[in-house]
Amino acid sequence: MRKLLLPALLICLCAYPAFGLTADNLEISMTLVRGERSRDSGGRRTTISIAQDRIVYELAYFGMARARGKPVRKEFKLSDEDKRRLIALIEARKLLVKDSLEYPMADSGIRRYFKISIELKLNEKTGAINMEGPVSAAEIKEQKLYQNSTALIEEVYRIINKMDEEVSYEPLID
Repeated sequence: MRKLLLPALLICLCAYPAFGLTADNLEISMTLVRGERSRDSGGRRTTISIAQDRIVYELAYFGMARARGKPVRKEFKLSDEDKRRLIALIEARKLLVKDSLEYPMADSGIRRYFKISIELKLNEKTGAINMEGPVSAAEIKEQKLYQNSTALIEEVYRIINKMDEEVSYEPLID
């Protein structure tokens, strides 16, 4: 009986990945910037990184905005359910692409701007999305790339907000 049990166990362990039950390798890195270019330039930069089952949230102010607060760094655990939901959203919204949107800035005066940078890796597939422009560029909200990217950003913030109510999403565009 023992002679049969060990080979049967080895066969089951070797066949396990063949049934599609392997863990998905998910990595997300997003940087969200809202700033101002003027005599007193400054702004805030939020960076969120997800690797396997860990989320790292960082918020920093730069330029004249540094006086608003100290840098924040928080770590959270990503549940399997939330990871599956993120993967489903990335696939449904077709975010594993390389694309960008750029809207022109004003030439003079106070220029308030936003930047969104998202890098994705799901197993062997990758994506890189970049968007930037003035915070008044409301027409960007009608672009599919912006809508799909924002859906991912809002979902990541929703996951973080479940663990820390102080962290919430603030839209970058007015």
